[in-house]
Formats: sequence, structure tokens, C-alpha cells
Amino acid sequence: MKKTPAIICITGGIGSGKSTIAKYIESKGFPVYNSDLAAKKISESDEVLLEIKAKISNEVFINNQLDRKRLGQLVFEDKNLLNKLNGIIHPRVKKDFENWLLINQNHKFVFKESALVFEANLNKNCQKIISVLAPKAERIRRVKARDLLDEKEIKNRMKNQVSDKIRRQFSDFCLYNKNLEKTLLKTDAILNLLKKM
Repeated sequence: MKKTPAIICITGGIGSGKSTIAKYIESKGFPVYNSDLAAKKISESDEVLLEIKAKISNEVFINNQLDRKRLGQLVFEDKNLLNKLNGIIHPRVKKDFENWLLINQNHKFVFKESALVFEANLNKNCQKIISVLAPKAERIRRVKARDLLDEKEIKNRMKNQVSDKIRRQFSDFCLYNKNLEKTLLKTDAILNLLKKM
């Protein structure tokens, strides 16, 4: 029976730099599945848009186009709506990842980038977990510059993510991403350790 690849999960709170680390790992030739990008693509399908209209709100559409900023504002202020949205998106992302894993089954290990490894109980499917951490003030600064969100919106999103204390407790590796150059050197060291698994 063919052995499936080990799944190494990369996670971190909003603005921690997990996507930067994931892109770096991908540039080194390792397969990386980006859950956020998959979720975005999935949320553009007609079937999903109809579900969002029916279960979340018609108010998140402008000229029949999904307004992601408005959707984010709505669901991160209302846990019930966030759970409904996750119920629409997460099962489809799970299925998409399973299909991706089949395509990449010849690798010894693969990487799965997801902000919600702990929140969505994905950690039980991870052989190893890499958490990317950064000071809260630095994360807020990065997200403000990147997504043009105000501080209240960013903090609302942070409130729906587990704390760095939990990430540190349940991760195999932690990357403190204050200085990117140093963080990438530490990433190389982790990759070397994983190759020896």
C-alpha cells in the first residue's frame, strides 16, 4: 500500500507572516497548499455565492458581486455568522485539499498553509506544525498596510483566532518573525530537520 505524504501545517495569526514563509518554502521546491487562496477561489463559485446569500446576507453583495470587505466586517463581528460561513467554505476546502494531496502523493512530505489549524481542529491531520509568531503591534501595522483595514476590524479578526500562547504550546516549531532574514534562516534549519524525518 502506498504511503501518503506527511502533512506539515504552517499557521499563524493575521499579519504574522505565515504566507511569506509558505511562499519561501514553495520557492525551495516543496509542494505548498494555500488554504486561504483555495477558500477565495471556492467562494467565487455560483453554488457557494448562492449559499452565502441565503445563509449570511444579501447585504454583502454589490451589483451581484461579493464584497469581501463587507463580508469580513459582518462575520468577524458575529460569531454565529462566522460559523455559518465556515460551514459553507471549510468542507469544500477539505475536499479540495484531499484532491491536491492525491496529485502530490509522491512527495515525502507536503505543506499546508492555514490560519485556522487550531480553530478548525485541523491539527489532528498534521504530522508537524510550524507556527509563525510576531508581536501584536507589528501584526496590526502589517495588516493596516496590506489590507487597508482599521484597527478595530483587525482586532475583531484577531479575537477569532487562537492566542500565540496556544500556538507555542501545541506547535512543533515556532518562528518569531520580527526580522525576515533571520526568520528565513530558521526556516531553512526546520526544512533540514524535516528532511531527516
